[in-house]
Amino acid sequence: MSTRYEEIKRALIELNHMPGRPKEYYELFTPDGEINPDLTPDEINKKMTIVVDSWVECVKIAYQIYASISYLLDDSVKKQLDARIEQTDRMVIQSVDRVSQLCALESGLRFIHELEEVLREEIAKMSQRGDISENDKITILFLAANPDDSTRIRLDREFREINEQLALARQRERFELALPQLALRSRDITKALLDIKPQIVHFSGHGTSQGELCFEDESGQIHLVQPEALAALFKQFTRQVKCVVLNACYAKNQARAIAEHIDYVIGVDKRISDKAAIAFSLGFYMALGAGKTIEEAFEFGRIQIMLQNGVSEHLAPVLIKKDQSQ
Repeated sequence: MSTRYEEIKRALIELNHMPGRPKEYYELFTPDGEINPDLTPDEINKKMTIVVDSWVECVKIAYQIYASISYLLDDSVKKQLDARIEQTDRMVIQSVDRVSQLCALESGLRFIHELEEVLREEIAKMSQRGDISENDKITILFLAANPDDSTRIRLDREFREINEQLALARQRERFELALPQLALRSRDITKALLDIKPQIVHFSGHGTSQGELCFEDESGQIHLVQPEALAALFKQFTRQVKCVVLNACYAKNQARAIAEHIDYVIGVDKRISDKAAIAFSLGFYMALGAGKTIEEAFEFGRIQIMLQNGVSEHLAPVLIKKDQSQ
């Protein structure tokens, strides 16, 4: 594996972990971009200060990331990014109040977005040239359970959709979909995690309104697994597993518990139809295979639900990041 790939991948990960707009931004501005008329001048000043300070820190970090990997980029790309930095710095110097400083920092945020796109394109190019070793492949483990005493769901179709999307993906060589683990028992998941060593774990099946997942017992009947149990298991795989997808009804509590140890966990906040669950998987893995981040792929999964099943269920899937699990 090339040092260039390692460095660009590291930089992209650091950018993806940067915080987004603080909540004060959405309290400060209306959807039309105007200052919230319900705020007092003192409240406006306080929220403006928080927003500006937060964005200044983000832009500083992005500048540092760029400085650490700029020597790896083509001159034409560096010229484009350097121009954005120069524009941002000029606007900051010329700003005379918090509002104008905020406008200047918007340019800085655009720089962050442009840098992220450049790094993602570089990784895609290296992937197409075969510059990524076996150690950089992302292994996906598909787990499923449909106990005999539960409602029938199309687990085979969901796996087939995932397999097809990854097989057709632009970056298909980066992904390996392991043989599915069906009729999942509680002991099976531990062995699968140890043997397959996946970076993404996808569970498809049933959940209860109390937040338990439905595995199978030795006779094929429902065996309920508590959130604390799976969280304790995934704690042992913090350095290996990067994302867990729980495509099951009422799996939000499970997701929140697991997210104490895993960077990204997707759960479901309420009941979800079989059709919507499959649509989410289709959109999610289609986007991953195209080089999108987990957060971006999550949004594509929601959009796919709307495209195939209407808008009623697209908000059921929820994404919980490790720093949001508390």
